[in-house]
Amino acid sequence: MSDDIGFVPRKVGRYWDKHCEIDVVALDTDSKKAFVAECKYHRTEPMGLTDLNRLVAKAESVKELNGYDIRYGLFSISGFTDSLLGKEVVLVDKGIRML
Repeated sequence: MSDDIGFVPRKVGRYWDKHCEIDVVALDTDSKKAFVAECKYHRTEPMGLTDLNRLVAKAESVKELNGYDIRYGLFSISGFTDSLLGKEVVLVDKGIRML
């Protein structure tokens, strides 16, 4: 997915503390680029703008990501709403990458 997120990650994992949890965090600490994503594979309704906004708020609350150029992503088995059309987000639906 490095073409989709714009860099080759040096570290990949998840982030959590007592205030928030982010399912996927990929970092290139040299170039200060990050990819953060939310995964929903046990939900029947499509992901939408509310999910993206919630993810952005979570990422903004993580002080370790201050100064990083962040790309966002959503992974969903149930698809996505039209509210995400034209937004800067990587969408992954049933294993197929989409922008």
